Amino acid sequence: MKGNGMAGSYSKAAYRPRPARPNDDPAPNILAREFNGYAPRTHLASDPAYVRVGASWSYVCLPGGLANRQIAGHSVEVGHDTDLVLAAFAAPRFPLTDIQVLRTDRGGGFAGERMERMLAEFGITRSLSRPGSPYDNAVVESTDRLIRKELMYDNVCTSVERLRSDLNRYVWWYDHQRLHSTLDYMSPVEFTQQGKTLQEQSNTPLPIHALVVPSNLHMMKNLGNTLLCRPLCRRLYSGRQR
Repeated sequence: MKGNGMAGSYSKAAYRPRPARPNDDPAPNILAREFNGYAPRTHLASDPAYVRVGASWSYVCLPGGLANRQIAGHSVEVGHDTDLVLAAFAAPRFPLTDIQVLRTDRGGGFAGERMERMLAEFGITRSLSRPGSPYDNAVVESTDRLIRKELMYDNVCTSVERLRSDLNRYVWWYDHQRLHSTLDYMSPVEFTQQGKTLQEQSNTPLPIHALVVPSNLHMMKNLGNTLLCRPLCRRLYSGRQR
């Protein structure tokens, strides 16, 4: 690195209290700490992260696949709530019915009736980490750390709109160009295109399906006001149509 004029970027340690009430749902810890051994799209993990925007805080949600560590969807909101999570799960470029298990921590954004209805609608089983055990969600914690170090450390975001724009570009780079040691120093997209997953190093290419993004949005919209509030539906659809 020194010979090429490169230097590492390190995040600064900072303490921030989080008084939010934890999710006391009795859902079992199905995955434990087994992060490999799953087919593509079937097992996702998510944990919103907070980032500095101007003089306040905003939150990003980045559900990622355990088979290839690819970021499946992303969202930005000013609150750590269910809207943040639902917006992220409206973005994946594959049907949400492909997801079998969703691993999350016990944050309040993954609790509530709307979240439960989304999981039931798409047939997704919840796997909750144990209280006070971040190692149960180590894959997502690692991704959130990279976001703070690679995107936010030397980047000053003055608005939520700027953060959304920067995050869009970062996620594309992360999925298509960033090399991951876990993936034999390939990007998640390249790793998947070569027919590999973290459960096996197969040489058989995976089929490439022509998937339509709006199908997820359409299914969510059909759930009506009992799942998504109307402002969120309008925001999701207007953002896709522009």
